[in-house]
Amino acid sequence: MFSLDDLENLSKSHLLATADYKKELRSLNRELSFQFLKFSDVLVERPSQYARRVEDMGLILRNMHHLLNSLRPHQARSTIIHLLELQIERRKKAVEDIRRKREEVRQLLQKSLSAVHGHMSDGQDGRMMDGGMAVALADHVSRPNNEIENYGFSAAQTYR
Repeated sequence: MFSLDDLENLSKSHLLATADYKKELRSLNRELSFQFLKFSDVLVERPSQYARRVEDMGLILRNMHHLLNSLRPHQARSTIIHLLELQIERRKKAVEDIRRKREEVRQLLQKSLSAVHGHMSDGQDGRMMDGGMAVALADHVSRPNNEIENYGFSAAQTYR
């Protein structure tokens, strides 16, 4: 046979599986309003019986409190999901801004490189000046966009 603990656990799991919190809270709210009207009626007509009505309203309020507390983990989870989505959105915007700035710098370096090449070819006696630095700059600027240098920092250090 079933013990009392087994029946309590069975009824709790069944209640949690079939509970519609919104519907239950509305029902309890209506019941609380109805009990309050009965309570005010009892206070006017039979003041000695008010304790039972107060007890009934207390039970309804405890049930509402229990239902609201059972929703807290869901609320916390939803809040965390929302905050993480905002964080992802901010980081995507930051990455896009960095990429845009990198492209602007790349274009500026390309213009500077072409200006340096133009000045080197305009040497006084028609010969090119030492282009070692210009060649290194040209190699660096002409790298593909998806290649990212580390510059001695690990990924964890760059995102702190």
